[in-house]
Amino acid sequence: MVKEMKGLGMFLLFFLCGVAVFAQVDNGFTHKAEAKNLTVNGLKEGKWIEYESEEGIITYDSSSIASGVGSVDSTGNPVGIATHYWLKVYKADKANGVARKYSLKGALESEVPYVNDTVMGIEKQYFDNGKLSHAFAYTAHGRENGVEKEYYESGLLKSEKPIVNDTIVGIWKTYSEEGKIALETPYERGEQNGIEKYYNDSGIVDKIVPYIKGDEDGVEKTFYENGKIKIEVPYTKGQPNGTLKEYYEDGKLKSETIYKDGDEGATKYFDENGNEIK
Repeated sequence: MVKEMKGLGMFLLFFLCGVAVFAQVDNGFTHKAEAKNLTVNGLKEGKWIEYESEEGIITYDSSSIASGVGSVDSTGNPVGIATHYWLKVYKADKANGVARKYSLKGALESEVPYVNDTVMGIEKQYFDNGKLSHAFAYTAHGRENGVEKEYYESGLLKSEKPIVNDTIVGIWKTYSEEGKIALETPYERGEQNGIEKYYNDSGIVDKIVPYIKGDEDGVEKTFYENGKIKIEVPYTKGQPNGTLKEYYEDGKLKSETIYKDGDEGATKYFDENGNEIK
């Protein structure tokens, strides 16, 4: 309990620290015609447009890249053809404000907030239809802290992932396209730890999977809609170990399979009256 409270306290601390960050002024720009690509004493200053290849290489010659020809480095080697461009504001060669990434056709792909060249605030990524696809929360030193969110193209929430200092801490929740909870996976210090729960369309748990420090460990159980156990499998450090049992919907034993360190052994089958089927 003490450990959980400590983790919760850290999460709340980072969340509260991030509130002020997320309320920051945009300070970016949205029209590439505003870019002047100026330098002062050899340092980037003001509004810039930077074409970038799929590999993340900033190109040398924007005009040739824009026409799809490509660019070369000082030795004549190609550095890739741009697939998108960035609009950034620089102060003494450091990105500040919201940098925006666009496709060559001008569709917004992402928004990344910077403070002195460090990502700080809410980074947003977008679908081709313009709707939000991902949101990442960053605080001091460019570390991810907060709830990372993923969305369906419809706009409904797809998942929520709690992050503390770039590490998953807490319950990662996944939702169906109808907006219902589908999966809950507990994490501690970046490793699965606890009972993972799967839900059916009615919102009822239909499977549980126990984890200890990243390994499946304990009895995995699958349920019928009436809540009775359908299958149970004991695991030890990620491998089935023990007797797998399958049941009829009325709760009577249907089969037993022996496992040892992941190796499958003999199986016995039973009819609905409990008699072994030879």
